[in-house]
Amino acid sequence: MRIAFFDFDDTLFHTPFEKEGKTEWEKKTGRIFPKVPPGYEDFSDYWWKSTHSLDTSIFNIEPNEWVLQQWLECKERGDYLIMMTGRIEPLKDQVMEILKSNSLEFDEVYFKPVGGQTLSYKIKTMESRISELQPTEVIFYDDREEHHQKFIDWAKSRKDINITIINAITHQAVNNWSNILPFNEFLISNFNR
Repeated sequence: MRIAFFDFDDTLFHTPFEKEGKTEWEKKTGRIFPKVPPGYEDFSDYWWKSTHSLDTSIFNIEPNEWVLQQWLECKERGDYLIMMTGRIEPLKDQVMEILKSNSLEFDEVYFKPVGGQTLSYKIKTMESRISELQPTEVIFYDDREEHHQKFIDWAKSRKDINITIINAITHQAVNNWSNILPFNEFLISNFNR
């Protein structure tokens, strides 16, 4: 069995980034973007915790067509599909609606705990799912360049399972049992079995 993990923002969907998103939100609503509410003052990344950032009446949230093609291939292959996002649980309904409106289904979905760090939460979630499901292979699609090397380092620490980390923006695939693979070589070696 193979598990395919997919991130949400800028991996499955091109959601708006903070600066451009706030500008567009203000332009379309004619209001100033709301201040950080009580309880969120310590979060420099409040944008990603705000319901406004996923407002489909304001933003045209387009799918990342390349990643959607990978999702489809994984689904057709029979992979166990997991969506794992740095978005917090209170945004679950909005995220699920975006997935549903694009006919994307997953075996499991995970949201980051409020106050948690995205990188450690994702690694812990993958470790947990690997431990419980005992796959022979894992593939993980994520866009965050600042996390990419840390995901690779984590994968390389796991000599017991074949793990491939794929950058959803550059399409670069790194396998823990080998080195950087050009994406076409990765496809040939993994989908022609």
